[in-house]
Parts: sequence; C-alpha cells; structure tokens
Amino acid sequence: MPRRIAVHWARLLLAAWVIAISVDARAEEAGQPRDEARFHFQNGLVLADANRFEEAAIEFERAYALSPRPAVLFNIAMAYANARRSARAVDYLRRYLTRAEAEADQRRVRDAQARLTKLMTVVGEIDVVTEPQEARVLLDGEPVTSPVILDPGVHMLEAAAEGFVPSSRSLRISQGERQTVRVALQRSEPPPVAAPALLMVRCNVPDVRITVDGNSIAGTPQSNPLLVEVGMRHVLLERPGYRSRVVSIDARASAVAVVDCELRPEQPLPSSVSSLLRVRPREVDAQIFLDEEPFPGIGRLPAGRHSLRVERPGYATWSTTLQLQPQRTMDIVPSLVATDLTRRTRERERKKRNWLVGTTAGAGLVLAGVTSWLVIDNHARYSTWEHEQRALDERWLVSTVDDMPLAQQRANDDRADRIKLQDEIAVGTGVAAGMLLIGAGALFFTGLGELPVSATVAPSRATASLSVTW
Repeated sequence: MPRRIAVHWARLLLAAWVIAISVDARAEEAGQPRDEARFHFQNGLVLADANRFEEAAIEFERAYALSPRPAVLFNIAMAYANARRSARAVDYLRRYLTRAEAEADQRRVRDAQARLTKLMTVVGEIDVVTEPQEARVLLDGEPVTSPVILDPGVHMLEAAAEGFVPSSRSLRISQGERQTVRVALQRSEPPPVAAPALLMVRCNVPDVRITVDGNSIAGTPQSNPLLVEVGMRHVLLERPGYRSRVVSIDARASAVAVVDCELRPEQPLPSSVSSLLRVRPREVDAQIFLDEEPFPGIGRLPAGRHSLRVERPGYATWSTTLQLQPQRTMDIVPSLVATDLTRRTRERERKKRNWLVGTTAGAGLVLAGVTSWLVIDNHARYSTWEHEQRALDERWLVSTVDDMPLAQQRANDDRADRIKLQDEIAVGTGVAAGMLLIGAGALFFTGLGELPVSATVAPSRATASLSVTW
C-alpha cells in the first residue's frame, strides 16, 4: 500500500510539473527544438503512467538536453526515485535546486528540499582518497569525483594512474552510511609498447553506434578500421528501433578483428520510432534491396537513415540514401535506365519484329490479291458454265438417242469440276491471307507496349526520378 501511494503521488507531481513546462515553453524563442523536447517529455509521462520509471527518466533527460529548463530536472529526479535509483534522484534534485534558486515560486523549492532530505536517509556516501591524487576513479564502470552518492548494495571501485598498478575492490554500502575509502596504488614497471589491434565492423545498417568496452568511438558505415587495445574487447552495436547486440572478440596486435553487426528491427516496432516506406518501381520485375537486404516493396521500418537499391537485369542500378522521419510515410518511384547493351539488343529485336510484321503483312496482302483474282475469275467461268448448262438442258429435252449431246455435257461437267477446285483454292488462300494479316497485326500491337529508350549513354549508377510524399 505505501508503494502504491508513492506511485500515485509521483504521478500527480509529474502531471503538475508538465503544466509548468507547457507554460515555460510558450516563452521559448523561435528556432529552438520545442516540438522535439515536448515529444520526449510526453513520452516520459506515458512511461511513468505505465510504471516504467527508468525509461521515463531517460525520456525526460532527452527533453532536458533539448530544452534545459529546471522543472524537467524535478521530473527526472522523481522518475529515478520511483525506479529505486535514489542516488540518481539525489543528483538531479541537487541540480534542480541549484538551477531553481532564482525562481519566485519557493513552494516548489521547499518541496524539492524536503524530498532531498528524505532521500539522503536512504542513500550512502563515500569519500575516495587516492594515492597518487591524480588517479582516475571508476565506480561501477563510470568515472566519478569524490564525494560520491550511492544506492545501498555492493559496488565495484576501480582506480588507475599512469605508472601505477590498477586497483579494484568491492564495497558494500548500507542506507545512510558515510565512510572514507582510501586507495593507495603501487608503482609499476613501464610496459613494453605494443602495437594496437584493428577493429572493423561490417554492417548493412547505417548510423549504428559502435561502443567498445563502454566507450562510444564510431558509427556505421565505417570507412577505416578502428584502433583498439589488444585483448578481449566487448563491442556494443545499437541504433534506435533495432535490437542491440553485444559481440565479444579477441583483438590481436597488428591484426584486423572483424565484427558483423547483424542488427534486426525490434518486434513489435514501436510506432513512435517507425516509418512506413513504399517503393514502387515502374519495372514490375525489378529487385529491391533495403540496407543490403531484400525488401518486399512496402514495410514499416525504424526511423533514421537507410540505403535503398533497385536492380533489374539489363538496367543500371538505382540507389539512394533515405532519411525516414518517425510516424511518417515515404513513397518512392524509382525509374531504371537501360544499359547501352540492352538498348542495342532491343533495337535489333525491334527491327527484326518490324521486318517480320512487314513480311507477314505483305505475304497476307499477296495471298489476298490472289484470292480476289481467283474469285473474280471463277465468277466469270461459273457464268459460262451456267449458260452452257441451260442450253444443254434444253437439248436434252428434245434430243433422241442418236443425237444426245454427251460430249458437250462431259465438257461442261469438267468445267464445273475445275470451278469447284478453284473455289476450294480461293478459300484456302483467303484463310491463309487472313491468318497472315492477323499475325502481322498481333506482332505490331504487342510491340507498341514497349516504350522507346533514349539513345544517350546510361550512367553506371542511375539517379532517376524520386517522388516523396509526406
């Protein structure tokens, strides 16, 4: 029950302080990143309401970095206090009181002082005295200066100085404990100078932060190997919207240690850090690659920088770099440019097709002419046969056995057979002519779908049209 009450009052305080932030933001000068600071601040409130206080503190810190107003420091302190990070809460309350001394509303200042007094009973404090005095002190891997406020529990204290043997020890701190820790380093023999190791990170995703043993030293893409100390190195690869990855590698002197980042987007991808990308090439069989990985043409991606490449056999590769904005949509319509070889091949095929269309159409027209001649000629022959047959029919009616026109009838029947044969030939040539003309038309109209290609020389990397819609 006390925990619930504390969380309840912490939320009320966060809600009250956002009103103060909104009022202060109206006075902010034009040109400052108010919108981005407000975005992180609102995210912090949502995370705090979901009891994700440590993440809320990180969002408030980002807001403060963009718009350093004292009221945000109080929110950070309260978030860390609810996350049981009392030492961090004390630090931010002290910073708030330092910044808020000139404020007219002393009620806020008194509230912060009361909370600081209460938190000081929970945390511990140590004063580190080193010999030599210039020794560097690390507490839980972070550089510190004395005195140090700590959360209760076990902590690792390390000290190092040039020409001395490094020292490390564990400390157990209780609530409200105050103590002085003395660290005396022993002098060491100067080590031999060793050649550094080289570290190369191969990564298809740009803008990935590379952190080696806690020190952020570079980002991707990486043009040259990084110089690192010889030995086992721990490489952290991270970018917002992607699952972070830690790789341990043994770095050897004068050798190149290679690390493949292999980052994958978070699943599910938060909408606050994602964008929708749609790539629609004019060539339906084109292949799309995003950050060197196959891309289906539409998908939700982490915001930030990405590399896009579109390829198709016989065409110059189209590539560009994208900058995706959170919660936005980007539409891209690449237009590929055919290579010189593709254009020459296409021109040869077009000439062959045109020759074939002309030849086929010409043959069809010749056969159509032959068919027309056969039909006209047969019509005249049929008229002659018909006239002869009438005359023969009349003679057959009045003829006797001795004067029957048998020879004339046989001759007219032969003429009828030839007329029938010529009719069949005409039908055949007509069908052939029609098929040839239809084929020529089909070849002609199927060739119309292919757009003409410019005779200019295609570049090795096309930079065709880019259509972006927000």
